[in-house]
Amino acid sequence: MWTHVSLNAEIVWEDVLWRAVALWQDSDTDEPIVMEKSGRVALGADATPEAALYRAVLAMQSAPAARGPWVPAD
Repeated sequence: MWTHVSLNAEIVWEDVLWRAVALWQDSDTDEPIVMEKSGRVALGADATPEAALYRAVLAMQSAPAARGPWVPAD
């Protein structure tokens, strides 16, 4: 089951650095599997926190398929 999902967005000049992390754990005794996606996207003219989150979510959803849907964290 999914035990934790988070999305972080940080505004850096005119870009948003984003990172999504999801944890999957089959049972309380199993080690969790950590998967993540991250990237950078242009913020555009609207530099509000709401716009940063919106851009981060859009970028997360359209991250290149070549990287796979989720990448296991190291």
